[in-house]
Amino acid sequence: NKFDSYNEGSEISKLNNQGVTKKPDKDLYELVKKGLYYSDLKNGVFDITIKAVSELWDFKNQIIPTENQLTEAVKSVDYKRVVLSDNNIVLNDCKLDLGAIAKADKIIYFLKENGVKSAIVNLGGNVSVLGKNKNRDFSIGIAKPFEQTVLASVKVNNMSVVTSGTYQRYIKKGDEVYHHLLNTKTGMPEQNGLTSVTIIAKNAVDADALSTLCFLLGKEQATKLIEEKEGIEAVFIDNK
Repeated sequence: NKFDSYNEGSEISKLNNQGVTKKPDKDLYELVKKGLYYSDLKNGVFDITIKAVSELWDFKNQIIPTENQLTEAVKSVDYKRVVLSDNNIVLNDCKLDLGAIAKADKIIYFLKENGVKSAIVNLGGNVSVLGKNKNRDFSIGIAKPFEQTVLASVKVNNMSVVTSGTYQRYIKKGDEVYHHLLNTKTGMPEQNGLTSVTIIAKNAVDADALSTLCFLLGKEQATKLIEEKEGIEAVFIDNK
């Protein structure tokens, strides 16, 4: 509820509408800080200020924005316009969309605080596991894009497995598929041969951000990035 930018009463919507929040909610502050870190990691390939673009794409009603709309919207996509200090968050002519980074960590924390030793939290393409499954690792399936089958599986405990893929939310017009993983410079779906990226990491927030960032980077650059990061693994599925 705090981080849903399409909920008018949420913390993030209030910030987007007002452009500033003083003494921000702690969770919001930490999430924006993490989002800015990943936005800066590859100079805005992933960018939490993409709201003006993402809201133009209506996947529910299958509506594609016009070229002019996208050209105008991408002008406000720039994470460097977000000013973060101890007492406030300021947005300079931009809006935040934290949908690619706000996921399951708080749920796992809540379960642990209440004495739960073993659990699986499944938010669609975002899975986090606590402990083990009857003394064995949990087995998490990785979907074959656009098919109701499992292509591979990974065994994990106390980890998150997050997938960003072209098959999760898309608009189909004739033979063209317009998915929700958007290039921050053009506002159009990124087309680089990948159909999904799965990240295995300790925290869901890192796995979620990296799955989107790696998809947008493409397999070659993303592989180099993951190899630099200790304790994080990736599975890439291309369209070949």
